[in-house]
Amino acid sequence: MKYVYPSIFTKETEGFSIHFPDLEGCYTQGDNLEDSIEMAEDVLAFTLYRLERSGSPIPAPSDIKAF
Repeated sequence: MKYVYPSIFTKETEGFSIHFPDLEGCYTQGDNLEDSIEMAEDVLAFTLYRLERSGSPIPAPSDIKAF
């Protein structure tokens, strides 16, 4: 199954912080934009895997236009 969720990248003093508003506790950071994208992919995959393994419901993604 393929999932697509909106993410929010925030420029910090050093690098970026990334948050997935539809998934509680799903956030990460990266040193630069390329690193941040890779880190976001990893934390999203891990979070969804954890939800699937625990039998927890996978939240529906928000409409990107809502942001």
